[in-house]
Amino acid sequence: LLKHLVIGVDYVPSDNFWLAFGYNPKTAYDMELQGGNALAGFSGGAGVRIKMFDVGVSVAKYHPSALSLMLSISTTLTDF
Repeated sequence: LLKHLVIGVDYVPSDNFWLAFGYNPKTAYDMELQGGNALAGFSGGAGVRIKMFDVGVSVAKYHPSALSLMLSISTTLTDF
C-alpha cells in the first residue's frame, strides 16, 4: 500500500517564485533496471511570475535514456 503513496514538497519563498520536488515509489519500482535508472520516480520543477504571466518548468526521469521535460505558460484573465 505504501508504494502507492506519492510524496511531494513545494517551497514558495515569495509570490513570484516556487520550487517543487516529488517522489513516486511505484514509478521507481516499475522502472527499476539492474545497474541503472537510479533517478526513476523523482521529479522536480520551478516557476516564476513575470508581470502577468506564470512560467513553469518541470522534469521527471522515467527511463535511463529519456527525460520528461514540460514547460508551461499561464495567466489569469483578470490580470488584463
